[in-house]
Amino acid sequence: MLIIDGEARILHLNAGAERLLNRQVGGLSCKDGRLSTAHSINKDRLKALVSTATGIPAVGGAMILGGEQNRQVFVTPLPAASHFARDWQTPLALVLVMETDKKFPTLQLLSTLYDFSPAELRVAAALLAGKSPEQHAQDSGVMINTVRSQLKRLFEKTNTHRQSELVALLSRAPPLQN
Repeated sequence: MLIIDGEARILHLNAGAERLLNRQVGGLSCKDGRLSTAHSINKDRLKALVSTATGIPAVGGAMILGGEQNRQVFVTPLPAASHFARDWQTPLALVLVMETDKKFPTLQLLSTLYDFSPAELRVAAALLAGKSPEQHAQDSGVMINTVRSQLKRLFEKTNTHRQSELVALLSRAPPLQN
């Protein structure tokens, strides 16, 4: 996992990303403190992904890097409300690098990014399944006011204002580019 700005400057990376960049396998590297790729076609794709993830409107995306091991690179906007974004005053993107044979559910990824509670994640999953808040409350055996409170927190955490905006955000699985 890496956090980058609109110029692909690496502002934070975890130990796994540091190992990946130090080994320079899988097509990713760090040049002058910026995330880069070995092949020019991938450089343009990565640059475009970073630009759209830190632009207005901010939209995430993904690509596949070839090499010894194929890897998926997900670049998604980092919400200003995220605890990762507190130190910087510029649009940021979260970059996740995963091997293509490993599956990570999109909803779980968004849950991690937006810091959803388990109850909020259940509400989000219900909305994605086409259920109304009232249906989810009835199915879960909770009060509708509880679900509405959780929905309100989902709006706050994702910087959305309507249920349709929230569902659109959550259902936007990043398209993979070959």
